[in-house]
Amino acid sequence: MLLQSSIDPIPVVMEKGGGVSPFLLVCEHAGLAVPTALGDLGLADDSWQQHIASDLGAKQVARDLAQQLGSTLIFQQYSRLVIDCNRKYNADSLIPEASHGTVISGNCGLGEKDRMARINEIHMPFHKEVAQELDRRKRQDMPTILVSIHSFTPKLGNEERPWHIGVQYAKNPAFANIVLNILREDTALCVGDNLPWPVNEADDYTIPMHGDGRKMPYVMIEVRQDLIATQETQKSWAERLFQTLQRAGAEYYSRR
Repeated sequence: MLLQSSIDPIPVVMEKGGGVSPFLLVCEHAGLAVPTALGDLGLADDSWQQHIASDLGAKQVARDLAQQLGSTLIFQQYSRLVIDCNRKYNADSLIPEASHGTVISGNCGLGEKDRMARINEIHMPFHKEVAQELDRRKRQDMPTILVSIHSFTPKLGNEERPWHIGVQYAKNPAFANIVLNILREDTALCVGDNLPWPVNEADDYTIPMHGDGRKMPYVMIEVRQDLIATQETQKSWAERLFQTLQRAGAEYYSRR
């Protein structure tokens, strides 16, 4: 077993919403935990405060948003450097040996047994929780829109990234396009249409598996990290997204 220490947190947390909401929120890169058995993966302390380890600010925005929507939130507690819960099992970046120029020595030369331990004990429980909640909502004939919350760096290498927020999708852009149009009503806001990157159907897991796989409405939202660096700005962006999603949900279902 990988998660064998009494201080190792459970891999996935579900915070049930207090109201009736069509939205189910997920946050795959919320956590920074590392199993005790893996130590620090060979990384310096400052690496754990960077985007390679987690989506900075995303968990706090997702929690504030879920509270306002009265929605259930499912989030992952382990760092994406242990295993990336938004990657398919055959993706090179599932358990990265390097990320943005930083070598993760604790992931190098990983044997199949150790690789499968991370999949079985961290990745699979997260997606099982998501699938079970979606199944439950379907059995109860509850309208459901899947919302995946992420954050992105204001700069990648030498490239400045001008977008304040990105709206992403794969095969089914129906709901995402409504969100995109509402956000663009604010002309001061730079909104990325499938930017800073689109959902990668070859490597990404959550949207292809649960969104397109179930032919259900969804959107993946990325907020630039420097805009959600404080508690105040996290709450402000959660409020903006609350207003946006409420309008988008009403518009989506009015068209059905």
